[in-house]
Amino acid sequence: MSSKKIKDMTTRNGGNAFIIFRKQLNEHLRSLGYNLNMQEHSKIASYIWSKQSMEVKSHFKEHTVQMKKMLNDQLKQLFCKSNNDNGTDH
Repeated sequence: MSSKKIKDMTTRNGGNAFIIFRKQLNEHLRSLGYNLNMQEHSKIASYIWSKQSMEVKSHFKEHTVQMKKMLNDQLKQLFCKSNNDNGTDH
């Protein structure tokens, strides 16, 4: 399977949700002693992802929404802090 086909599949089937799924799967497989290269892992993850129910996919999608919100909040805090800390404090 080409990397373009994997990217097309994952984008169409969840995008960032798949990335989190793949990362968690990789961590799980490593904990079991499997050490796959990224190409092998991506093929397996894509196949397993395609077999998941909409409920499972929704769970990962909700996780991505929460992660994006948290990261956006952190960026806003950093941005506001850097605007308030414009070098006038000596």
